[in-house]
Amino acid sequence: MNRHRTPTFRGNQVLMLLCVLGVLFALVLSPGCGGASSKSSSAGSPSPSWGGEVRITIESPISLDPVLAGPDPEDLITRQIYEGLTEINSKLEAVPRLASRWQNSTDDRTWTFYLRKGVQFSNGVPFTAKDVLYTFKRLMDPKLGGTTVDVYSDVASITAPDDYTVVFHLKYANPELPKDIGDYHSGIVSSTDTDPAKQTLGTGPFFLKAYSRENRMVLERNPHYWMKDPATGRALPYLDRLVLVFSPDPQAHVEALRGGSADWVINIPSAMANDFKNDPKFTLISGVSNNHYLLHIRSDKGHPGSDVRVIKAIKLGTDLPSIVASVRQGYADVGNTTEVGPIYGDYYLNKPPVYDPAQAKKLLAEAGYPNGFTLKLYVEQYSCIPQIATVWQQQMKKIGVNVQIQEEPEDVYYGSNTPNTWLVCDWGITDWATRPRPVAYFNISLVTGSAWNESHWSDPEFDKVTAEINRELDQSKRAELYKQAQQIIIDRGPVMVFFDERLIIGMSSSLRGFQTSIPEVATSFRSVYWAKTP
Repeated sequence: MNRHRTPTFRGNQVLMLLCVLGVLFALVLSPGCGGASSKSSSAGSPSPSWGGEVRITIESPISLDPVLAGPDPEDLITRQIYEGLTEINSKLEAVPRLASRWQNSTDDRTWTFYLRKGVQFSNGVPFTAKDVLYTFKRLMDPKLGGTTVDVYSDVASITAPDDYTVVFHLKYANPELPKDIGDYHSGIVSSTDTDPAKQTLGTGPFFLKAYSRENRMVLERNPHYWMKDPATGRALPYLDRLVLVFSPDPQAHVEALRGGSADWVINIPSAMANDFKNDPKFTLISGVSNNHYLLHIRSDKGHPGSDVRVIKAIKLGTDLPSIVASVRQGYADVGNTTEVGPIYGDYYLNKPPVYDPAQAKKLLAEAGYPNGFTLKLYVEQYSCIPQIATVWQQQMKKIGVNVQIQEEPEDVYYGSNTPNTWLVCDWGITDWATRPRPVAYFNISLVTGSAWNESHWSDPEFDKVTAEINRELDQSKRAELYKQAQQIIIDRGPVMVFFDERLIIGMSSSLRGFQTSIPEVATSFRSVYWAKTP
């Protein structure tokens, strides 16, 4: 969930960028940001050409409001329309975007952001501090239901001394606030936009021209976009438009690319990657990420997950390397079962998971389930999640657990119905995108009472350690705190990450200007162009 996926969660690596909710190498197309790819889409490329359109086949979005954006389609679309004050590069660093620079106080409790002048929204209205204040008021409004309420829980107030200066006053020190500001939900919305889900007024390279929720969307070149081609000084983007065709079937995405009706595709099964790898008509971009799929077990009173022995048994009975081999054909990495993956360097606790079905059965017997039990697993019909569920179902049989799989459309699983399936079910799999700071996962989904606490977990020790991570100024001490938090999750946390995806995107080999970066599955198309015809 990335959002999730978003989890976007809540909220993605060859043509399967989104097995999530995908690896999160996101393609950030700003000049100067680099990354690794299986083929370079820019090496030896001709001078950028202007015009044309790129056809994208993708799942249908649920919400176009950046505050509520979750699934990867929403992430991709909103990144074309909106931009944040900062952006996250391939080193997980915050770099300038609508803020040209920033500075912090000695105690890291006051951060001043200096805004770019001359930037306009797609309707020609100038961008000022007023729009930043409006955007963050929405981001921090609990009535809207966004996870950014937790992301920015340390913000006491935001002031604007003038039209091009914004000051964040924090309740406690946060040495990494610019990374939080780069959260993909935090695209700046025009203060005149009373309904961002419909009006969609942003400063991004494209604006919403036409939209039919059932089948397609057209994003037109923003004539007021502020970024320039470095050689000519002409305003970006190079492309005239993006045409997005919606389809819920990843197989259809692959066939669209193969048949020439799509130019750029994500969320294609990894098993098909090699079909394109050596074909000169296509380019594949691949890289590591922290996009992951999370098993969450409801742990409040009266549910099986309230017994830590059940949680441990489930983890011991899961053969994660086998799931990676079966589902991703190796295009993923097994971590330590927590949401802090290897890409976070010193923050990562290098502790490979243990597979021990005999011990798992013993723990289930001790917990009162000598003959196992039956559970209903809710999964969204998205990317490789149903496949993960099927493989895991077979593994659980070996420890006496009967898994009944209940598939739901993505817009039902994460939909606007109250309550959402993923937030109330006893057992579920959600997809999450890479976050600049891994503590974000803790703040929005594991801390007691957090907005997306899908497991309904409450652990005072974990809450305490997370609070210390948020406020610790010394990086080495912060790294140790991260490892303490991961150990708690490994020992008793009612969540388990199946794997971290390796990003895979497939496109026409005639496209240029793509540069990969972490962390999101989405990419801005501001620097993408078609190669000139010889």
